[in-house]
Amino acid sequence: MIKNIFKKYWVEIILWWIISYIWILLFYNLWLQSFWIDEWYSSYVAKYMSIEWLYKSSYFLFEWLQALSFKLWWIDDFWARFPSVIAHLISVLLMYLIPTKICKNKYIGLLSALIFWLLYWELWWWRDARFYSLLQLMLLLEIFLMQKWADTKKTLYLNLGIILSWLWMIFHPFLYCLWAILVCIFLFQYKKLRDFKTIFSKKYLSTRILVIVWLAIVIFYGTLWGVLKWSLSSGLSLDAKKYYFMFYAKHLWTEMGMITIFGVLWMSWFILKKRWRETIFFVLPFILFIYALVIKWYLMHSRYALLMFPLMILSSAIAIFDIFKFIKSRYEKSVIAIVLVLFIWFSAHFQILPKSNYYFDYTSPQPDFKSAYASIPSWSNVISWFPMLCDWYYSWRWKCINAIRVDLVHDGKTKITKLEKEKYTKIPYIDNLDKLTPGVYYFVIDNLTANSESINSTLYKQIRKHWKITYESWKSYKNIFVAKVLINR
Repeated sequence: MIKNIFKKYWVEIILWWIISYIWILLFYNLWLQSFWIDEWYSSYVAKYMSIEWLYKSSYFLFEWLQALSFKLWWIDDFWARFPSVIAHLISVLLMYLIPTKICKNKYIGLLSALIFWLLYWELWWWRDARFYSLLQLMLLLEIFLMQKWADTKKTLYLNLGIILSWLWMIFHPFLYCLWAILVCIFLFQYKKLRDFKTIFSKKYLSTRILVIVWLAIVIFYGTLWGVLKWSLSSGLSLDAKKYYFMFYAKHLWTEMGMITIFGVLWMSWFILKKRWRETIFFVLPFILFIYALVIKWYLMHSRYALLMFPLMILSSAIAIFDIFKFIKSRYEKSVIAIVLVLFIWFSAHFQILPKSNYYFDYTSPQPDFKSAYASIPSWSNVISWFPMLCDWYYSWRWKCINAIRVDLVHDGKTKITKLEKEKYTKIPYIDNLDKLTPGVYYFVIDNLTANSESINSTLYKQIRKHWKITYESWKSYKNIFVAKVLINR
């Protein structure tokens, strides 16, 4: 009996085994790695949202989820990253269901889920206290709902898609692409005039009401005009666009290897063969992401390419399915399968064993703030370039008494120097050591701010004259040190 059950449901059993093992990969020492600079942006706000829900006037959805996690359990690194883990687990199921429904083949769904699970870059972001894994989940859930509506014609799925797409678009500008998916799949379903009349039937009354409400909200908040203005405005120079394109293309190739080749080839194949459903679900958002990142975006970070990963994986899985459909011989299928596995395995960056620490590339430096603050004695006077991390890692032993201005997002020297207190923590800035009373001070300095900060160059030179290094870490992209300074006048 057990043998028959395994024979019938072996794909499902393997899928649930994968998900079980993912729990180990994701939760393994989840609290151990230090927050990197961006993780505390959302976590710091979520921390105070969990204490007083009206801490700020507006929030990202991810910060609400973090605040709920803190409220239910505890405020620490583990529970800050917990929403990302849950988002990933749901995403793995969707990466199985979407190609399974499109190809009517559960093996392709299993392959898609496997690749999605094994990629190092994906795994790291699923363990991160940032919203990128949630962005992937939102995109996949929207594709899944629109696919269900296209298959069943049940207005429930379409209405859910409309409601959620509005919520997703408020969450992050990247998800404006969902407008295009909604409109295009609707036009594809009712491309004939006689079919198009169906939208005026009673069946779609609730949908029409939702669309009207949706458009009213969009117009009221000026979102539609904002998107159009942003889309039509001038972007980067031609040289910059080429550089951005090569940067993201290189990143996709480095992390996914042959999956990138299969993805791009089959996206082109979908268009040539007029496979409009796959074109709308995978190619359209991919092109819009490329447009945003290469032509319109003003920052260059590899993490922004994360939304392209599931689209490439899904297209690659369908490509493999299409190839195997035309091969009749079992021997030839076996040989090609082995070759494909080897090509994909040795060209992509996979991770199958649990790890405590994961590393970004140079676009996302990761100083070990946790160890740096742990090295400082309790009840010390601490001054930090990033006071929110001081608040996160040192507040239970004392606090940051001052902050040092830093201009990481290039807001301009004039704007930064006018600020008297740090935006989030309200910790006062200092301009020179002369304003400090006599005593011992610990300065937490990471290499990123030490090299890029021009506003406080005079202050930095003052510190260097008096400092004694008490902690330092010079690992790749993790440079940070603690300088002890004695003020004695």
